[in-house]
Amino acid sequence: MDFCSLLTCIVTLLGFSVPCLANNITVYSAQLGETLTIVCPYRYRADRWARKLWCKEDEVGACEAVVSAHRYSLSGSKTFGSTTISDNAYEGMVTINITNLQKDDAGVYQCRTVIFGDIGILQKIKVLVLEDNLPGNVSPLDKVQYSISGLQSDNQLPLMLLILGSSLLLCKVLVMGLLYSSWWKIQTEK
Repeated sequence: MDFCSLLTCIVTLLGFSVPCLANNITVYSAQLGETLTIVCPYRYRADRWARKLWCKEDEVGACEAVVSAHRYSLSGSKTFGSTTISDNAYEGMVTINITNLQKDDAGVYQCRTVIFGDIGILQKIKVLVLEDNLPGNVSPLDKVQYSISGLQSDNQLPLMLLILGSSLLLCKVLVMGLLYSSWWKIQTEK
């Protein structure tokens, strides 16, 4: 494999890895049998009259509706099975409660808005169902901090920026190497 092919492979891999790093999935976890509460804020003016939908992604990434909030309502809730969705248009947020959490509740979900057929994803959520107790005596505050993560977590954003910055720096070095290699080849042929 020559240098140009290697450079092309590396740049292609970096190009595909950056969108994966930017995939904003918030992780919520709770113990088996507990109630899990998820909050999805939305833009007050733009989304308040949209239907709010809670759906679960299947193996191929299609999102199947679990429950949706009433349309054109400033507040109210709707329940399907163990899942309740509440839309508070005054606050600009959707709240989802999953009671009596079971193993099959684990997976990737989406908070969505639907208005005139246009679908907007408010947030992607990964739900983890923990079977073992959290280590030691854990306060409710520590439990919340343990259960919620994602790009909104303060400790992951610097890591993401470091990876993105390193990737861009590596790309620059490789391009400069390619340019120098091409220049050197032209100089030696003269």
